[in-house]
Amino acid sequence: MTDSATNGEATRRSNGVQPDVEADPGGQHMVDTIDPDAVDFQPLVLQNKNGDAADSNNIKVGHHYRRSPPDSEKGGNSDVNTNGSTNSNFFGTSPPSDSSSSSSINGDSDASSGKSKDGVFDGNDLFYRLQYVIRRKYIDPLLRDESIMSSVYVGLASFLIIFLFGTVVSYVIGKLRMVTTDEKSLFSSSTVKVIRDGQPPPPNTKLPRNLDVFADVGEELTTTDTAMFWHVHRSAGTTMKNVLAACLGKVVASEIGGQYSNNNDMNQDLTLVAQPYGTFVNVDTTTLPGLQRAASLGLVPSRTAEVIFSPYIHESSILFDSTYRGRLFTILRDPIDRIVSLYHYQKPLKFGEVMALSEFALLNDNWQVRMLSGEMSAEITVDHLNVAKEMLRRKFLIGLLEEKTESLQRFTSYFGWSLTSPEAQNCKNSKFYFEWAGSNEYPMLDYSNPADQEVLQVIGKQNRFDIELYKYAVKLFEEQQSLFRANEESDVI
Repeated sequence: MTDSATNGEATRRSNGVQPDVEADPGGQHMVDTIDPDAVDFQPLVLQNKNGDAADSNNIKVGHHYRRSPPDSEKGGNSDVNTNGSTNSNFFGTSPPSDSSSSSSINGDSDASSGKSKDGVFDGNDLFYRLQYVIRRKYIDPLLRDESIMSSVYVGLASFLIIFLFGTVVSYVIGKLRMVTTDEKSLFSSSTVKVIRDGQPPPPNTKLPRNLDVFADVGEELTTTDTAMFWHVHRSAGTTMKNVLAACLGKVVASEIGGQYSNNNDMNQDLTLVAQPYGTFVNVDTTTLPGLQRAASLGLVPSRTAEVIFSPYIHESSILFDSTYRGRLFTILRDPIDRIVSLYHYQKPLKFGEVMALSEFALLNDNWQVRMLSGEMSAEITVDHLNVAKEMLRRKFLIGLLEEKTESLQRFTSYFGWSLTSPEAQNCKNSKFYFEWAGSNEYPMLDYSNPADQEVLQVIGKQNRFDIELYKYAVKLFEEQQSLFRANEESDVI
């Protein structure tokens, strides 16, 4: 600064006049520390609204010239420090100045070191300097670059599209997995992964009102309750019938007694039919006409039968009422194994020749879910499956063919049955472990054979709801352990 300028400024200060920032053509209030002599500055020519050049009363700000606001506006954009310095930055208050742009009445600030006159570090100056430099040198150029901003917009739009597409695909795949088979599970363990993989039904699942005549499995057993075994074909039903009738001495209502009765005679009295393998009531509870006749004769209120065997659930509800309730129990088997066993047991014919297993599989469509839900004709849905699950959960004491010893122990403990003699024990062991009524030998499917794999796929697809029901039954079998005493293994059986 020249001597004349210095003297002029001193004169103004002595008169109590604030130094005029706009009258500082020497660059005393430069914002950056760039040497103005080393940079070719291009003055910004300001124009008024008429297009004429405005006055040249400009100051340098960074790499551009900037017009100082009128005195009337300086109050909003400038701050007069306690020491008399004026600050005006990019955001409304001036950015911190360097050593060459520091102005103070007393000249006691040290801007080059960022310290005040007492040597304390001035954090505000550093903050505003960094803020200004980052904004001017990095952010503003990006915002002004249309190609960069276009790329940003395209990137954001692409991300949004990919996210939405991924969400839709995930949802669709999840839905498809609910109704498709899992080949790895199918060929390794003869089961199929479908729907919800053994999960319980929704809490709000309702059962038909006619099933209220069956007691919940957790309710206390009463003297007016009658045990009813749900006979799922090829799942140890015949063996259970022989054990209960011949070994435990229970009076059984099944198809055997119906052989000694006339289902068309509704007036025939209930009588007991004694056979070498047990005692039976003269009704057939395995057919719909037989159930109608048994209901008309008052089978359950008469307390004639101790155990009833039937494949029908909904139809057999006519035998019971709110006073004389039914107690349901059953033995379930892997549905694929059951279908294969049923095929070799029946040996169904087609045009005089034995039907192929794959054709037979198409005739068996989720029989267990149908019987439990009561839907025998329409297409089975997840709603029917949930009703079947709820039926097992609330009303059934579950047994598994793969756990037949444990299952029989639970049945006898639950109903209070026991084998009272060595002869009865031997009878049970013979029929339950060695004779196995209705057993038949047949070749097992080869899981490594492509032809057998195709057959398994057909069976699994046709019975996918039964397979899911069985998985849930396995979980229920584990949960129902809590219904029995800890010393169950010591009970006589």
